[in-house]
Amino acid sequence: MNETLLTELFPIRPDALTPLSAYVPVYAGDAPRTGGKLAYRLRNTLGGQWQWLDGRLVSDMEPNPVKLLMALDAVKAAAPKTFGTLQSIEQDHFWQANAQEQADFVVRGALEALAAPIHEALQKVAFPMKNARVERECKPRGWVVDGQPAVALSIITRVIYGRSVAEFAQTLAEEKEFIGLTVSDRTSSLQGEIVKVVGGVAKHRERLIGLSQRAVMRDIIANAPDNAFVLRIDSKGEQYDYVADALELVITLETVQRFEVPAGQVEKALHINPSLRAQLVKAAADIAKNAGILDSAYSEANTPNCFTRVFPQPNVLWGGDKARDYDRELIAIDFNKFSAWRPPGDALHVMTINALDEDAEIFVEALERELLKKHRMTLDIVKERKIKVANETNIDSAIRALAKERADLLLAFFPDDPPSDDEISALDRYLKEQAVARAIPVLVIHKGTIHRPDTMPHLVMGMMARAGGAPFAFEEPLPYADQIVGLALQRQTKKDGDHLTALTRQYSNRGVALGWRVARAVVPTGGGLTEAMLDHLLPAHEIGMKRTLVHIDGRLRDDDAALLTRWEEEHDAALYPIEINQRTNPRLYSFTKGKIDVPQRGSAFLIDGQTALLATAGAPYTATPMPLLIHSRAQIKLTQVLDSVMTMILLHHGALGAPKLPVTVSYADEWAAGVERGFFPTVDGGRGVWWV
Repeated sequence: MNETLLTELFPIRPDALTPLSAYVPVYAGDAPRTGGKLAYRLRNTLGGQWQWLDGRLVSDMEPNPVKLLMALDAVKAAAPKTFGTLQSIEQDHFWQANAQEQADFVVRGALEALAAPIHEALQKVAFPMKNARVERECKPRGWVVDGQPAVALSIITRVIYGRSVAEFAQTLAEEKEFIGLTVSDRTSSLQGEIVKVVGGVAKHRERLIGLSQRAVMRDIIANAPDNAFVLRIDSKGEQYDYVADALELVITLETVQRFEVPAGQVEKALHINPSLRAQLVKAAADIAKNAGILDSAYSEANTPNCFTRVFPQPNVLWGGDKARDYDRELIAIDFNKFSAWRPPGDALHVMTINALDEDAEIFVEALERELLKKHRMTLDIVKERKIKVANETNIDSAIRALAKERADLLLAFFPDDPPSDDEISALDRYLKEQAVARAIPVLVIHKGTIHRPDTMPHLVMGMMARAGGAPFAFEEPLPYADQIVGLALQRQTKKDGDHLTALTRQYSNRGVALGWRVARAVVPTGGGLTEAMLDHLLPAHEIGMKRTLVHIDGRLRDDDAALLTRWEEEHDAALYPIEINQRTNPRLYSFTKGKIDVPQRGSAFLIDGQTALLATAGAPYTATPMPLLIHSRAQIKLTQVLDSVMTMILLHHGALGAPKLPVTVSYADEWAAGVERGFFPTVDGGRGVWWV
């Protein structure tokens, strides 16, 4: 395929990297969390750029000690409550900026100064909408590519309701209907969810004015009518009180039904296709390039050695050890011909949620014949729950009724999805979340699917895999690992410390699911994994003298990484931790035949010798998919690490679409939510595959 891969990552021009100095504020007693506020004050007092980075004040200037002392006095006089204990600001002469700090400084300084013209350029790409407007924002973030400072330019889209918060309030029957809606600060980029209606501004005006550091916000608070609402906003775990006049209502796909706005238009605005997204990124990048800050984006045209493609095509074994090349288009034929490599048993014990009435019953009869004829297995319907309408309320009721049944898996028969190319509908996702939270293997079958004979083999494979069988195994074991384990962590902070729960999902190096384990412990606040937890999750007899690739959901804390290192040394094992991050990553694009499009699955941008962006999925609707950020802490080749991720994606047995995550870390968020809500079983493990 004649394509050129490119990214939305841009190297910073060397001449835009000014010399930086660092300073440490010294307080009497414990240092308050006011570094950002202090940097803001020094910018206004001394000029130049001052930023709070990694516990230091970083600046592109070196004021003489007298001016710095005068600035300190001015800061303390202007805000004595905040900076009353600030004694001095001392230069750290031994500090040198690393590439990440250089990139972050450029983002918060030179690029922040271009926010207005960039915003204006993005708004020129119009997207008209009834009763709402579409706002595009460029979110620059500092990165390091091959040891050099770089910037990712990501486009954030918000759909803003056309009426004010006060006008919308008049349509509500109760004030509590505000809770759960998303809002944004009219004067900044802060966005969050309303969690409480605090009251009227009359009682809170003085307090809010005292808390605000910006003149524009103080003016809004001062001029708000006495009966204006004060709303508490949760943004990334931090809570803030806002007067309603300072907020705008943000329409999301989850809340669109609350507003008089066409849902299809909102969906189209939020799911930006690759061509439009690249156009928006270019508009922002051109301004930064003209200002002498950024160079051209990393692409195969200018840095070909930074790109690669990973397409694992293993030979697989079916029933009777019949070997065939893995081919997504042919696996149904091979499965029908040879059956499963390792069946789950002589019978499948199934419970059902039936929202299709007779259509589902007819399909179950056909399924029963299929299993008996081609796989010599019987079908046992343990319990059926019929629902007239497939909605969240009825799903909750059905799940609660079935949760205590002993069965291999749950089959859910739902009406067809709304017409779209999305990989999973909102209703499917909701059911999956409820099932994963309870460790119930579930397979959703739609009305359109049951009338397509070609899907039957895929559905049977999915049922067998969820019941603990293996539809196929790799003919040759993976050459770089003896087993692959997925690790996910969930933390709940309580009075007695952090309640830490860890989940592992084990696979052999031939792609066969071996089961799952859970370990729990109460650790000191901020503490990490314990040896007792690892003794259950990665026991010595399973890892000794073996290479275990550990796929980790998200980032691995340094103390947890150190414990894994000690654990492997104590047990003569090799543990290879691999971090898999799926959020807020720079996107990859493909330029093919004069058109910007979605890159092929397996396309990768090598950020350095241990880190890469990996495209693993096609796009829902026409959106541009976000790649995975893969970071290896292992002493193996990065290409092998990427191969392990792409290979484990092949094990989503029964999926008609193309999943994004490897089976080792899929549905980790839903599992964590189940633990938090007390839904997940308290047992320490099992064999049923509930995470696909």
